Amino acid sequence: MFQVVYVTRNPRDTCVSLFHFMRLAEGYSGTLEQFTECFLNDLAYYYTPFIPHVLQYWQRRHLPNVLFITYEEMKKDLASVVIKVATFLGKPLPPGGQKGMDEFLDHLSFKKMRDNAAVNKSEFIEVIELIEGGIFGCYIIFP
Repeated sequence: MFQVVYVTRNPRDTCVSLFHFMRLAEGYSGTLEQFTECFLNDLAYYYTPFIPHVLQYWQRRHLPNVLFITYEEMKKDLASVVIKVATFLGKPLPPGGQKGMDEFLDHLSFKKMRDNAAVNKSEFIEVIELIEGGIFGCYIIFP
């Protein structure tokens, strides 16, 4: 049976982050209010319909082949999320005890991803860091 690890983010943070990304990457020139209206009405470019999509997986989170996690969980306690995902997938934890886990968590850090050309989309990484620094709650900080 297939397994799904579904990761989502607070919709308010997603909307604000996507707003700034679209301004820089695609030249969007509308206001945040206009963009939010588009986001809520599933007209905001790549990542819509956002809320209906998240709700479909939220409603399936109890299924044995679906693991529903949030970006906020990962930022708060990445180690517990790593353990949860490894358990769900039936995979071993990193070898080497706590030292091995610490090295693995460091490998997964935002800073390390920035330096990894295989995953970082380097043309956007500086913009993303400038916009929000990978934090949650950006909808409050970056109106």
